[in-house]
Parts: sequence; structure tokens; C-alpha cells
Amino acid sequence: MRKKLMYAFLVSICLMTALCAGAGFAQGRESMIRILSEYRESGSIPGSSKIWEIRLVQISEGKRLISFYSETSEDPLCSLVISSSGNMNAVAWQGKNGRRKNGAEGFLVMPGYPVPCDLVPVFAEDNVRVFEEKTEAGGRVFISRYQVSSKAISLDEARENNWVRGEFFGPFDLRMVTVVDRQGRLVVRQLWPLNAQWWIYEETLDRQSRVIDQ
Repeated sequence: MRKKLMYAFLVSICLMTALCAGAGFAQGRESMIRILSEYRESGSIPGSSKIWEIRLVQISEGKRLISFYSETSEDPLCSLVISSSGNMNAVAWQGKNGRRKNGAEGFLVMPGYPVPCDLVPVFAEDNVRVFEEKTEAGGRVFISRYQVSSKAISLDEARENNWVRGEFFGPFDLRMVTVVDRQGRLVVRQLWPLNAQWWIYEETLDRQSRVIDQ
């Protein structure tokens, strides 16, 4: 039993080291996180699961590239480029076939998109903010508004809700960031350790995703 606990502890430490590298992440060095996504049944489409590889690279000072691969793909299905200047984080998403989307203030969501590539800002205080997203089509500009809330979550609460597994050890400062649209419908919910490179749990209307042991 003691050996199992020690193994779980070491796995947890390795996982959090990869997630929380943050500012110490060396330029040009790649870090990789594996994500398990479980997709809900929808009509005649049965439920399914898929493992994703998220590769993070510091391109230059203040610029990171995050690429999303399936286990069977040698090319990324999509990628995020995050450019930081002061307290501002610009986000550029690029998918296959030339699809592009831009976000600001560390916020970019892709409702209905199957890859877990949504990015939300993580603020350290309990707060609610409104973010606007502008989309141009046919010469017109469409504005979508999202309400983003941040809330401190205890490790016990995270375990009780199955947001983290039993092998996850703390203490860590955990934040649940929830995004809803103007009708109050869930867009995405992500559980982040503060100052981490990526979330450890995510939920949308279509799927649940979590970091898995490497």
C-alpha cells in the first residue's frame, strides 16, 4: 500500500512539474501533456473517447505555440499562438484548411469544435468579467458576448466532483473558470492550478476532458 501511495505521489509531482513550468519554460524546448476526452452520446452518434497530445513550445520571449495532435496524427489538427505583452495576451487559433480565429486577453473559445483547444483567462480573485468576440462575415461584424467567472476550488471539492482523480496530490491553488453565453448556457468550464501552462480538467456540453498520467 505504501509503495502504491509513493508511486501515485511521484506521478502527481511529475505531472504538476510539466503543467506548472510557466516562466521557467526554456525557449525552443517542447513540453507535452496528454489529455483524455470523453464525448457524450448525441442522437444516433454513440459516446466515444479520444486521447490528445498537447505540445507546448516557447517560440520567443513572450510568444508560445500550443499544438493539438490526435494519437494517430503526425500533423496537428489545430494550434494556438499566444503572444504576451505586459498584462495582455493575444491569441491566434489556426485549424486545417486555412481556418483562423483571433482572441484577446487570453480568451478564445471554439463552441462545438471537437478538439479541447479552448483557452480562458485565469484570474486569481473570485470575480466575473464579460468578454466580447468579434467575427467578420459577408462584410458584417458580429459580436458574441461571454460571461467568465473564476472561483477558488479546494482539492476535496475537486475530488468529490471527479474533476481530479484520487492520485492527484496538493496543496495547489485551484481555480474553476466557467464561461457561459448571453443566454446563460455553458460554453466551457476549466479547472486550472494557478500559474500552470494548461488546465487539468475541462467540461463542455459535448465532452469531459482531463490530464492523464504520462
